[in-house]
Amino acid sequence: MADPSSNDDPFSGVSDMAGKAFVRASATHDKIPENVPGRAQMYATLQLADRLIGGGQHGMAHQILEGLNAAMEQTVALRAKNRSLQLTSIQDRLTGLPDRAGIMRYLENHVSKMERKNHAGVLSSDTRSVVVFVDLKDFKSVNDTYGAQYGDALLCAIADTLRENRRPDDFVGRLGGDEFIVVLNDIDPNAPIDGNNTALDVVLERLRYAVGRASINIDGQKLSRDAHIGFEVIEPDASFKNVASIIQRADKNRLEKKRIAAADAIEHPDLT
Repeated sequence: MADPSSNDDPFSGVSDMAGKAFVRASATHDKIPENVPGRAQMYATLQLADRLIGGGQHGMAHQILEGLNAAMEQTVALRAKNRSLQLTSIQDRLTGLPDRAGIMRYLENHVSKMERKNHAGVLSSDTRSVVVFVDLKDFKSVNDTYGAQYGDALLCAIADTLRENRRPDDFVGRLGGDEFIVVLNDIDPNAPIDGNNTALDVVLERLRYAVGRASINIDGQKLSRDAHIGFEVIEPDASFKNVASIIQRADKNRLEKKRIAAADAIEHPDLT
């Protein structure tokens, strides 16, 4: 194919639009990813136009290239639109966090990556990823008492808090309703911090505290909700092939902690 930048380029001195169209088409073609259907045919059309221009058939080359330009620009625009739609399809409209589909996709990719690293022998023997299930306490009463618009506002405030308080490599998504998923990456869950707490204990407590501090203002009063939290550690062998089971186990852990807390409250009531 002729090089438009070379001195012996057949476009030099050509006053018609064929040379300019060729350069424009070449530049547009380079923006199209390799795996786009029809890219090879577009390249072949460029080669044909190159030969036509080299043979002096500038008018015919110009017509071909104008049609090719339009087709390739549509392809580039369609790819951009598809990427935007794909992002929207995995994004929760209310909070802007990844939705259930986005969470599942993230976990599938993450578990696969862990499995590959484990097989390659480059996965740390100490650090893990931990899936945290966050469920807001008595959230239904917010909607029942104040209305759904205030419930939505509180969900957005909590989503913002989770987003702002996550570590750089962590992930946050909204599973649905008043349930959120946080994935803690590169954490040693059993690393001791003090005599009674591990690194995971500390991170979970910070997460619970952050959720409880998120609030909205209703007639001069702050409205907030605490959270029930459960978790599941993803082991290095990536043994959970079905990522839904990871979330289910984290939820089961949450329910068990909730049951224990309720039983403890009955046995040791707060009389203050």
